[in-house]
Amino acid sequence: MCTALMHRTAGGFLARNLDLQEVYGQQVAVLPRCAPLHFRHQPSLRTHYAMLGAAVVRDGMPLFFEAVNEKGLCAAALAFEGECVYAPPCQTAGELAPFELIPFVLAQCASVEEARRLLKTVRLTAIPFAAEEPLTPLHWIVADRERSLAVEPLSDGLHLTEDPVEVMTNSPRMSYQLTHLAEYANLHVEEPCHALSLTPFHRGFGLKGLPGDFTPSSRFVKAAFLKEALPQTADVTAGMLDSFRVLDSVAYLHGVMPKGEAFAVTQYSCVCHLPSGTYYYKTYADPTVRAVSLSRVSLEGTLCKVYPMTNAFRVTEEN
Repeated sequence: MCTALMHRTAGGFLARNLDLQEVYGQQVAVLPRCAPLHFRHQPSLRTHYAMLGAAVVRDGMPLFFEAVNEKGLCAAALAFEGECVYAPPCQTAGELAPFELIPFVLAQCASVEEARRLLKTVRLTAIPFAAEEPLTPLHWIVADRERSLAVEPLSDGLHLTEDPVEVMTNSPRMSYQLTHLAEYANLHVEEPCHALSLTPFHRGFGLKGLPGDFTPSSRFVKAAFLKEALPQTADVTAGMLDSFRVLDSVAYLHGVMPKGEAFAVTQYSCVCHLPSGTYYYKTYADPTVRAVSLSRVSLEGTLCKVYPMTNAFRVTEEN
């Protein structure tokens, strides 16, 4: 379970919640331009665009959950259970493993259009990172400073669909989510009834009928409406904080899953500022916002640099 969205203000932000039952040791990883990228059935890349995001690093390979590159192109992977269909592997050139998609695209593309053209040349196949690890069903949102693309592996191949709402959650597929969203077209800010004596607490019933449960379709609708309600600003800090507030509205808390199931929580929330290549994040245990920026590291290196995600919560005493 996850939620991702594009907030079009102050140059653009990719925001996402990672909702999982457990922590996988993810860190903030910077992949510089000269760090070699090796793929199972694609040519290796000795030089490429630098990128930054949350990842589990295995054998020097960052398995990105989401990332942004130095050109302002970003991508995020989200669970897609029940809908995802990867092609069977044939061990031939042109195949791409799901865990390779984000670095493959961000290493070579500066825009959504370039990403679309590149993805049309690949065959997304059922290749796990390791034999002992399960193959995760995924779909992706890919975005630049102007538009977003939904990348969904379905039974009839890889679908590359414009995402006009610029929101992604989980199953069902994007075409259903957009149709379902249209059912809420009449949501509005309801004026309070002045004939009644209402306390301030009861006034201002904004977006009455907006869903509030944690199903993917409800989170899709809620995130779409709330992000569109945000004010436009040139202030990067204000845009970043507003993005986090939308994520907070669809975040998982301990105990919201039905009894008998593992409790998924929002392990971390992140906001990537596309123009500056800055990655802001906070974790479930520590709501302090922290930042890692491409502009503060050398992009010419050959090794992936990692920054552990901080989970140590501290209270600042004011008296």
